[in-house]
Amino acid sequence: MLQHPEFLQATGPTPIVRNTFINYDTKQQHGSAKRRNKSLPPLFRLGDERNELLEISCVIVDSDDSTDVRTEAGSDDTPSSDMGNHSSYAPSSSHGHAGPCEPCAPVTYLSSGPQGYTWMQPPQIAPVALSSKASAYEPKQQPIQPLSQNDVDSHAGVAEMVEAAKQILQRSPEIATADLTQSLDGWSLVVTPAKNSNAGGTHVLALAKRALFEAAEKSKSVYVLGYNSPAVAFATKAQGFESRLGVMASPHRACWRSFKQGSCHHGATCCKEHPILEVPVRVFLEAAQFQLTANEQVVKHCNQEFASFLMMIISWLTNTSGLPVSLFDLGGEGWSIEIPILDEHSNLREHLLALARSAFTEASRKSKNVFLMGFGAKPFIPKPNGFVAMLGEMADSNWACWDVYKEGVCAREGACRWQHPQCLMPVSLVLKPVESPKVNAMVDSIAAQMDPVVDPFVAEVDSVQEASQEQ
Repeated sequence: MLQHPEFLQATGPTPIVRNTFINYDTKQQHGSAKRRNKSLPPLFRLGDERNELLEISCVIVDSDDSTDVRTEAGSDDTPSSDMGNHSSYAPSSSHGHAGPCEPCAPVTYLSSGPQGYTWMQPPQIAPVALSSKASAYEPKQQPIQPLSQNDVDSHAGVAEMVEAAKQILQRSPEIATADLTQSLDGWSLVVTPAKNSNAGGTHVLALAKRALFEAAEKSKSVYVLGYNSPAVAFATKAQGFESRLGVMASPHRACWRSFKQGSCHHGATCCKEHPILEVPVRVFLEAAQFQLTANEQVVKHCNQEFASFLMMIISWLTNTSGLPVSLFDLGGEGWSIEIPILDEHSNLREHLLALARSAFTEASRKSKNVFLMGFGAKPFIPKPNGFVAMLGEMADSNWACWDVYKEGVCAREGACRWQHPQCLMPVSLVLKPVESPKVNAMVDSIAAQMDPVVDPFVAEVDSVQEASQEQ
């Protein structure tokens, strides 16, 4: 196009185009129609003056390319010959709009009407002066909705059901203890097998599932959701499983599919009643586990690694809390950490538990051979006056199955080609109530350090009174 004779006569010297595409309009020959830009919709008529800006705006310019257009006769410091004496910041459109790389002009837009498309300017909004006497904004406080009698009865029914499951487990000779705890996440049932029992972890978990079913059968309104499908009723979790308990308001209006299958394909459009309350129950097996390939030497090495890991936690807790923290070996079946605390200092309970969780997490992050199992999910299972966690040994990080270390479970199960922990060891942390003058003095000092906040108004009044007394 740059070699067209009519173009050369009109422009003179041959322009040099750098890294861009520019359309030059030449005189149309008789009988030839102007070609429409493909980026324009067919609605716009060619040759219409009001469509020039749209045609320009449809050209895509790469911001990385240079858009400097100069002639051979011009220099690098002079503007292009096409611009003449106009400023480079002047609008290039006949409508007063700024082109690419130009300052923004007043905004206009196309408006359709009986006469076609016309350029319109948006209406000007007059500024509104703000009043200095306006009242300050006060957010509306939502009233606290009291619990209805149905909510109270539903929670009470769930509490009775899980307590009945706990009693069923404790009556079994193969179960040593069954600790039931309620938290913000629901209920947790920590089961410890008897020492003299030969029952494996799978058998103990089967007893816990049976206990939940028996307790649900005796309940009038609480069901194990999905009880027709064991895979739905008992979701596999680290060292145990999790179930959802649902409360039924009326058996005549209930959606039995949501109770039997655990869900309803109708969703919110179902005409039947779904559970009015759903509460999760986490069952955790507190027992040491070893792979069949782990020999006596491997088990001994794992215990040494666990002891070193726990000593690091004990040292960290002792330095941060100032309390005499104790560590006990449960004869190869696990470990126990005890932190002494007085009953009247119950306000320190959550503080000490938070310190303990931080100690476990930090030690697991620094360790290379021992990890906190399920550190990416919920590694700490609540217990009365504490929690329990599971430690796992890692032989080689390059061949380790990080799914089982991070989530606590592996979806591949026996078909996994990566290495799982050879040894799993439970560790329970307990806040033990004691009556000792030494511990009492230590806890008093910690409580004094945790409450350093002083009301500035009271402090100012005290200072004024002291100054008046001195005068």
